Amino acid sequence: MLLDKIILTNFRQYKGNQVIEFAHDKEQNVTVIIGKNTGGKTTLVQAFVWCLYGKSTFKKDTKLLNAEIESEFEDRPIGAISEVAVDLTLTHKGIIYRIERRRTYEKTNRAFREAERFTIKQSEDNGETYHMIELNRNKLDEMIRSILPEDLSSYFFFWGERIDNIDSNKNISQAVKDFLGLSAIDNAKSHIKSVVDQYDIELARLEGVDTQVFQRGKDLEKVKQDIVQKKLN
Repeated sequence: MLLDKIILTNFRQYKGNQVIEFAHDKEQNVTVIIGKNTGGKTTLVQAFVWCLYGKSTFKKDTKLLNAEIESEFEDRPIGAISEVAVDLTLTHKGIIYRIERRRTYEKTNRAFREAERFTIKQSEDNGETYHMIELNRNKLDEMIRSILPEDLSSYFFFWGERIDNIDSNKNISQAVKDFLGLSAIDNAKSHIKSVVDQYDIELARLEGVDTQVFQRGKDLEKVKQDIVQKKLN
């Protein structure tokens, strides 16, 4: 997985559309983000996690919509709409994906009405054109897990307070299996074992039937011999 670009729209400190493109040069391929405390470095990392998995772990203010945009709603009419979004472009196994999570806020008489939309588009012509992947939400989540399982994301996207908790992840083994495609192999092995077990059961049953048939045949042959012997006598 290679990160290409991320666009943050009204996400926390990032008001408006803020675009960050990541270095792809073979020699100079490191992008360094520098900022003061509370400048948005942790928020940037959280944006990746929210975009991919729909989760955020902000300890204090858990709101995602930019504070200035939210305050402007006070002077806007009922029905006014604003959005917070993260649009992530990445390359995985030669395919370019655009993954977008967008949350819409609509002003009502009391507060906000929220609605969230999650989409994945893909391109196979170097990003010239994209087409929407038409799958239900569960299938889209499965696609994200195939690119980067959530339990492995802590090793790719982390911030200060999460470093100490990285090794405590109990699902890392399963996540690695998912990431490497080993879960499919495990499932196939389990399925084959169940088929073989069922075959053994059926075989044993048939062998039992064959034994009974063989014994009945012997009994019948003995009866025939007894009949012949009686006729001779």
